[in-house]
Amino acid sequence: MRGESKVHIKSSFKAFDPSQSTLSAKLKPRRGSDDDDDGDFDDDDFSDDDDEDEDGGGAASAGIAIDPESAKPKTLTRKEAIEILQSTRDFAGVDLRKANLTKLDFSNCSFAGANLSYVNFKDSNLEGCDFSESSLWNANLEGANLTRANLEDADLD
Repeated sequence: MRGESKVHIKSSFKAFDPSQSTLSAKLKPRRGSDDDDDGDFDDDDFSDDDDEDEDGGGAASAGIAIDPESAKPKTLTRKEAIEILQSTRDFAGVDLRKANLTKLDFSNCSFAGANLSYVNFKDSNLEGCDFSESSLWNANLEGANLTRANLEDADLD
């Protein structure tokens, strides 16, 4: 495509069609990279860094199917944590970032590999819990009972 340039426009609703646009601003194409021998624009001359959604809305909020493997994990709420406590008591690999879990009885629960960053466990019973390979970074453990808790390879920094 010699002499033509591509313009990438990000939209969370549908692909941009220049022939349907009333856009009056002039869009300048990006320059080719320094190692571009032929002076034209290749797909790898454009960065995908700005294609990520910062606000979390993106494709999912627009009703577009996304690959669940690449989706951000959903952080569980206190209510959802209590529901798990009343059933399986298995929090292995779960994302509980910033959850308020004060004064709850988590005795003998598994939190192996869970993200517990900034969790508030103040005055909670964590006796016999498995925190192996979990992240407890900046977690509030004030007054928590950690008797017989497994903290092997847990991130406490």
